[in-house]
Amino acid sequence: MAGEPGATAKPGRMKMFARSALAIVLVCAAAGPALADDKTDLQIKISAALKAAKSFSTTAIVAANGLVINSVLVAPDRAKTTVAAGGMTMDSVLIGSDLYVSRNSAPFEKSAAPPAVAAQLKLATEPVVAAIVSDVTESGVTYGAFTMPFTGSTLPMTLTCEYDKATFRLAKCANEKVSVTYSNDDDPKNVVEIPKDAK
Repeated sequence: MAGEPGATAKPGRMKMFARSALAIVLVCAAAGPALADDKTDLQIKISAALKAAKSFSTTAIVAANGLVINSVLVAPDRAKTTVAAGGMTMDSVLIGSDLYVSRNSAPFEKSAAPPAVAAQLKLATEPVVAAIVSDVTESGVTYGAFTMPFTGSTLPMTLTCEYDKATFRLAKCANEKVSVTYSNDDDPKNVVEIPKDAK
């Protein structure tokens, strides 16, 4: 993605970043907790675990421009995302095929979700596992790991995903461009509703 750290995000570019960020989060959502001995088994278990998941939160950071993306995803088709960069914010709520967007705290405007976003949400239940890779150790904790391709929008890349080997919950998906961390699994506070001020 173009841009220098700290650069001011223009509204059009902010909208593109927001959609790309939401797509990244939705694709990473495909990588749920798993226990597997080979690639095929891993993919089956990831899909099954995702279908059983009720909700979770994510925080994504894009290195090139300092974007911070906080999201809540609620099965089967709801997501709430806040994107902040360059002194601007964009909030989006995805409910089924409807997308609600607010820029800099303005009232939410409703539109049809772009095909790319709908496709990535579908992909979240049909993940593609590229390969199982060596375990990753961070801060004294060892995680299982696998790679996952992301080819949506303007950000073709491969992410390495880590999962907790005791609970098999996803911990992080990342590469040198973007990092997505996971928390609040199945928390009842994870709620995504239609914005009250939506037009």
